[in-house]
Amino acid sequence: SAMISKINLAKLIDRMEKDQDLADNLERQNRDREEEEQAREMMREAEAACLAAMKDHLDQFLESNPSASFEDWITDLHPENLEKGKILEDFIEVDHRFYIEESDHRKL
Repeated sequence: SAMISKINLAKLIDRMEKDQDLADNLERQNRDREEEEQAREMMREAEAACLAAMKDHLDQFLESNPSASFEDWITDLHPENLEKGKILEDFIEVDHRFYIEESDHRKL
């Protein structure tokens, strides 16, 4: 009887250790998921703030320059994205990525 109690106790301890390992693993996964969600939320907030800043800039730019073109605005907003023309050096080109249909700049 004492031997059976020791065996049952050993099995119980083994089961509890396995349960604790599972609980620790689940807790780690939940923590990782929460951190990923927080990072995604921060990205969404940063993107929204960036879009709002671009919209504000566009509104102010158009108020000061009502007949300005898209290229004029991009030149003012992102002068670092201008390149000398490939064919005509005096011609300044706006980075082609601003013309992609999904570009937030084009959407505005």
